[in-house]
Amino acid sequence: PAMSGKYERDGTPRPGKAPRTAPDPDRPEDLWKALDRGEDPTREA
Repeated sequence: PAMSGKYERDGTPRPGKAPRTAPDPDRPEDLWKALDRGEDPTREA
């Protein structure tokens, strides 16, 4: 029960987030992070 508040949001966009750029193909960790977010790292931004 104590952790449930962590996932509750009111639906408003989060301020201060810049749009993500395409992951650097020379950095595999960027590709994996993009996959974890549900993005397609092979698509150009």
